[in-house]
Amino acid sequence: MDAIDLLRRDHRDLERLFAKFDQATSDKDRAALFQRIRAKALAHEEADLRVFYPAIKSAAADEIKRSVKDYAETNKILKELHFNDDRFDERFDVVKMMIRDHIDTDESPEGILDIARARLEPGELMEMAQKIQAVRQTVRPEKAA
Repeated sequence: MDAIDLLRRDHRDLERLFAKFDQATSDKDRAALFQRIRAKALAHEEADLRVFYPAIKSAAADEIKRSVKDYAETNKILKELHFNDDRFDERFDVVKMMIRDHIDTDESPEGILDIARARLEPGELMEMAQKIQAVRQTVRPEKAA
């Protein structure tokens, strides 16, 4: 599995977690799913920022600039958001929308994943996947809180 496959898998995992969250009926389940979503989103962000974007910055500068700005907004909300907040549902809906927009943008034709596939060699993408896995190990759930 190369870096692009790994990032797409993150996207699918987040979509599945959102669906489970939306279907959950107990606050306990919703709170646990929120923690998993937050940890997964922050780990994905770190992988993009520390490994993926530097590797393709010359080929996708505008796309990266937009993503970095969006990540800053999403990250701020995720780090401040607590499940028992009065406005949790409203603020979390914004986060879900922003993450879904990130996924759609990354995976669109001519999106950042297509740019990377066209510009990087298969060996580079495989090596990058290993680096992404290493970055994920540095992002612990307690850092997400």
